[in-house]
Amino acid sequence: MMASTSNTLQNPFVGLRPYNSEESIYFFGRGEQTKRLLGLLHAHHFVAVVGSSGSGKSSLVRAGLIPQLEAGFLVQDRDRWQIAIMKPGEAPLQNLVRCLADSVGRQLSADDAAAWLDQIQEFGAQALLELLAPLQASKDTNVLLLVDQFEELFRFALERDDHRYLEQAQAFVGLLLRLSEQRQLPVFVCLTMRSDFLGDCDAFYGLPEAINRSQFLVPR
Repeated sequence: MMASTSNTLQNPFVGLRPYNSEESIYFFGRGEQTKRLLGLLHAHHFVAVVGSSGSGKSSLVRAGLIPQLEAGFLVQDRDRWQIAIMKPGEAPLQNLVRCLADSVGRQLSADDAAAWLDQIQEFGAQALLELLAPLQASKDTNVLLLVDQFEELFRFALERDDHRYLEQAQAFVGLLLRLSEQRQLPVFVCLTMRSDFLGDCDAFYGLPEAINRSQFLVPR
């Protein structure tokens, strides 16, 4: 009697959540879109991935763009990538600081994070570059900062009757733009955002112009 052999099949569909980088083997059919994203990122160090809800924005970046970057398909002097992923949430500046700190292996206490926020208020994006100082010593590493579900920022800033939230959001956007514009350290910024929030971008200085230069509208 022959012994039966059982094979375990894995379902390649992840449901409603986005595909992640480690699931890129199951993510296919968007090769041309990924190439377009690589081109925009190379040209501008900034790209806004825009689309309707459920169009696959996050999956395209996480399982399409990021694996291609890590495989070396964006031609740069540096061929390694440090990936920092965040959502604005209810504390966009704090989340940005912790995200970048985590990307370089820095564990920040609450007091440390508050101190960095003070530095950012005084020195702007330069303070974030200091936070990323361990990468400046490495001559072969780029940074991709992915701000997923960027539309959370509009809820944070525009749905409250308190100018302090808007000021925090404006500071956050300014930091993202400065990081993508500077060339002291190769930082690339990618946003994913629902298309129905595009009109809200005009509340932030410089954001509409950046999106007009480097926007990718995800086809269904």
